[in-house]
Amino acid sequence: MADQADQLGPVEIRKASRRIEYRFPVNEKAIREALKSCGAHFQKGGDPHWWIGAAKGKMARDAIEQALESPERQEKLTFKEECDRRRTEGLILRHRKTYDLREEIKAAGGVWDAYAKAYLMPSPESLEEWKRRCGEAANPAPASQATPKAASKPTGWRTFDARYSGTCCVCGERIREGETIHYHKEHGARHEGCEWVEVPANAIVLSGGSGYGCNGWAVGQVLRNKDCRLGSARERSQREIERRVREAAGPEPQRIFKPFRRSDESEESWAERLRDFEDACDQRKEWESRRDAARTEIEAKYPLDGPEYLCVIRATSSYVHEDGLSFGVGDESGYTYTAWCRAATDEEAAPIRQQIAEREAAAQRQAQRAALWERIMGEGTRVECEDGQQVILDGEEIYLTEQDQQSRLYGGGRWFVLAEDRLYAVRNNGRDGDDWRPNTIRTGGAGAYGAWIPRSGVEDLNLLHTSTEA
Repeated sequence: MADQADQLGPVEIRKASRRIEYRFPVNEKAIREALKSCGAHFQKGGDPHWWIGAAKGKMARDAIEQALESPERQEKLTFKEECDRRRTEGLILRHRKTYDLREEIKAAGGVWDAYAKAYLMPSPESLEEWKRRCGEAANPAPASQATPKAASKPTGWRTFDARYSGTCCVCGERIREGETIHYHKEHGARHEGCEWVEVPANAIVLSGGSGYGCNGWAVGQVLRNKDCRLGSARERSQREIERRVREAAGPEPQRIFKPFRRSDESEESWAERLRDFEDACDQRKEWESRRDAARTEIEAKYPLDGPEYLCVIRATSSYVHEDGLSFGVGDESGYTYTAWCRAATDEEAAPIRQQIAEREAAAQRQAQRAALWERIMGEGTRVECEDGQQVILDGEEIYLTEQDQQSRLYGGGRWFVLAEDRLYAVRNNGRDGDDWRPNTIRTGGAGAYGAWIPRSGVEDLNLLHTSTEA
């Protein structure tokens, strides 16, 4: 018996002797589910189709008719017709900034066309409006014209809860799972409280590795320039200068050496070669003048020595699992740290200046204390034993440093003894292996030796009571 063909909407129905075959587009999910509910089977092979026994043909047909009239399919057909209308009218938005603005475009009625890799807009007015906005996102206004809100939250940032832990691209600190973050596909993720700051072109770049003793930097940290790793910062600045100079000057002309005249060369050929050589020299001189002018202009924006104090505007860290010596870690594995800095203002640098001044003053007073101790030991009167016994010095004991105080427990250390009319300088001499014979002062251990001068020989006794750091 020959097959009988019938058409029911998008479904082609063929009736055989004992079964009925159904063929329809693969995206007709409602029809497929209706046939499965009736017990139909899918036939694979060169001619794939669905089939059911002839006895169930009427039940399957009723199910197909019901599926064709279902609200879900009608809504899908309406959506498809709307997309076809937008394609026909050319309402296609294709721009490199649509990804950054995708949520706003969808809210405005845009539909993503996966085949065309573009958005289908509902109206010509909407298409022109979003073309303009994408162009503004690609070419932002200068900093002087930008609003504070746009500067604090650049276009392209999305806000959501972190699904995984990570590192903040602004402060370099840890981002924990479930924490609210701002994410940008180019810059990465940052904390909700970390403000994004554009790095200026002349920012000073600092870098270091954990294997070299670097612990990284934090955003807002103020530090002295000489305390940073200026070697890598200077090298990076110089490379950046050279790159920008090459871009401004253009490709370098090929060097041409002065030609030599061949013995069998004619006058016309020789004259032509000389003209080509002179033209090449003129082009070379013109390129060198452009290069020198560009270098002078760019080097003014990239000071190699840098300001005295720096303020960190962005800091990052990266963990290297292996071969860390090839990536600046200073060890087989560990962290590499990078910070972008600007010149610190006078207000920001004031606390650092004060700390440095206090440190220098403390070091100066410590040097004066050490010089006084050495002077007493060298010029003072030696402390001698009394009746063959070590003497006990009565007075206030003042250690030169904290290390001297700690090392006294192990037989070492230096200190002053401020007596009623004398000032003693004492050196502990009780370690294992020391020569104990010179010891004339009782300490509770093997003893110490020292010398003294009159208190009147010291101009400033307050120097002894100053607390300093070693």
